Amino acid sequence: MPEAVVPEPAFEIFRFDTAVAGGTLMQVMPRPDFSFPLDAVLAAMTERTRVVFLTNPNNPTGVSMPLDAIRTLAGRVPHGAVVFVDEAYAEFAGVSFISEVASYPNVIVGRTFSKAFGLAGLRIGCLVGSPDTMDPIRRAIPVYSVNVAAAAAIQAALADLDHLNGYLRQVAESKALLYAACDRLGLTYVTSDANFVLVCAGDRTSELVNGAFARGVYIRDRSSEPGCAGCIRIGAGIVDHTRRCISVMEEVLCATR
Repeated sequence: MPEAVVPEPAFEIFRFDTAVAGGTLMQVMPRPDFSFPLDAVLAAMTERTRVVFLTNPNNPTGVSMPLDAIRTLAGRVPHGAVVFVDEAYAEFAGVSFISEVASYPNVIVGRTFSKAFGLAGLRIGCLVGSPDTMDPIRRAIPVYSVNVAAAAAIQAALADLDHLNGYLRQVAESKALLYAACDRLGLTYVTSDANFVLVCAGDRTSELVNGAFARGVYIRDRSSEPGCAGCIRIGAGIVDHTRRCISVMEEVLCATR
């Protein structure tokens, strides 16, 4: 049976896709610091491996992997297998493998306009890879996979990079505000290359999530993800929204002391 290797935590769709394709999921558990476990991923690969799913930066940790790790995996996967690199948050990290796909024909890079460009509702993105690798995928794409609204929206988004760069600046400021707030509140966190921060709230997770929700702020509980027990993921986008979230976090935690 074909196998898919997935370093955890990861986008849950990778697990669903593997099951739908009739494959076997080979999960690689995370390190305590969420750094990329290259040796463990290599050890999980077998002659039955058909895809290695990677996310760079990772979701929900926001931790980036070295590009050299992607090169190593591309050189070690079995013939006919691919390395899929999900770069949904690459704009925030400022690093991409796209410029190297010509040298690594078994690597496919996925990008989306849902995150940095804010077009999540339009469901538009792209795959970048060598023609021979992409051709089998083309045969599985629905005839009407891109709607006219999405096609018009991405042209407008790409023509307005000032808006994108302005948002990237707000994300950087928001993360700095969140780091400082966590330091004040005694919460540990993972330094992020994405537009969110994974915060380790421990036994205060439920009170934070529920208390924030009651005050109109949504914080995602990621405790069910491998290696993320007691962790919440906080969006770091528009600065005013971040300040509101921090205010609510302080209110909730101070109320329970």
